[in-house]
Amino acid sequence: MAAMARPDGSCVPQHCSENDYHFLRKDSSGTWSYKFPQMPATDKDLEGRPITDPEAAPLPGHYVVCGYYQVKPAEVSAVAGA
Repeated sequence: MAAMARPDGSCVPQHCSENDYHFLRKDSSGTWSYKFPQMPATDKDLEGRPITDPEAAPLPGHYVVCGYYQVKPAEVSAVAGA
């Protein structure tokens, strides 16, 4: 998983919160996918190309990758409303 956040000062107040961040998921195909609010999930960048490098792909907003995380499904459980 790749975490993306807006660099300081790049956020227009009416369009994002103080803690505005998004995540990309590395899929089994080796490409990355994401979903922004009011948009369908996709593994394509803004130019219609598969996302192979989150740091180089043109994506919506002015976000930068600020970290990568590994989540092991067998060791994590999600609880609705938690």
